[in-house]
Amino acid sequence: MSEPANTQEEKKKGEAFYLILILLLLCGNGLLGWFWWKDSGKLKIITIEKATIAKDAEIVKQELIALHAQYEGLKVNNREMQAEIDRKKEEIAQLQKDLEKNKDNEYIIAKLKKETQTLRDIMHHFVHEIDSLNTMNKNVIADREKVRGELNAEKEITSQLTKEKSELQNTVNLASMLKTVGLTVSGMDERRGGKKEVNTKKAKHCDKVKISFTLAENLIAKKGDRIIYARIISPNGIEMTQGSDSSHIFSFGRSHGYWATKKTVNYANENTDVLMYAHPKQGEAFVKGKYIIEVNTDGATIGNATLELE
Repeated sequence: MSEPANTQEEKKKGEAFYLILILLLLCGNGLLGWFWWKDSGKLKIITIEKATIAKDAEIVKQELIALHAQYEGLKVNNREMQAEIDRKKEEIAQLQKDLEKNKDNEYIIAKLKKETQTLRDIMHHFVHEIDSLNTMNKNVIADREKVRGELNAEKEITSQLTKEKSELQNTVNLASMLKTVGLTVSGMDERRGGKKEVNTKKAKHCDKVKISFTLAENLIAKKGDRIIYARIISPNGIEMTQGSDSSHIFSFGRSHGYWATKKTVNYANENTDVLMYAHPKQGEAFVKGKYIIEVNTDGATIGNATLELE
């Protein structure tokens, strides 16, 4: 005897309901599996990032230790220069403290590394000036050679750490700051009352420093106006500036310095050409030697160059 039509219809609806329920459970399991796979990948990236930051911190630590030893080996009879050397040693000590407090901060570690490089460049200028003044005695020269030996040992450690860091760096892209491309600097001789300018390598003919570069495309960076600062360190280790008041001071990393020139640029996440000029303070002139030029924005150094004037 056949089942009533209503009973058969209810049976079919029940079977359809269970079939839909099974499909929903299968989809739910699949979705949970996908979330697990995604989170697992994120955990792996985070682990690699932490390892990369730890290598960076160790590199900066070794560089600061060697740099402090180098500055300790610098002695000079010139009081002004010795005072400047002592101030740089205090800056190194502060950088070491900052590093200890921010071992896991990728952004701050990157800025500390750039500040360390700047202090090393300044130190090289001090060495040159001390040698030219012939004020170093034999004991100091011996100490300097000892420091150089320590620096070579530090370089070997840094080289190994850098190699390990480079392998990790290929996995995670940490680039989020603006960068300069094609940074060039040159001395300029102004003629016809400033209507014409020509390149010059002679300090006595140089009226200003021309700085040109391109802010590279970065789709991650924030759009809007950027204040670009150019910091210029003269051969005697002194920063060029138009004034010594607070309006001529800017911050980079954990340090402060004087800007030689600045410019506001509107950045729209695309290649942006920038041209800047830096003049010496009224009554002052360019001297012979190597000038260090830094381009800074957003509290960080984004480009470096040097200019040699004869």
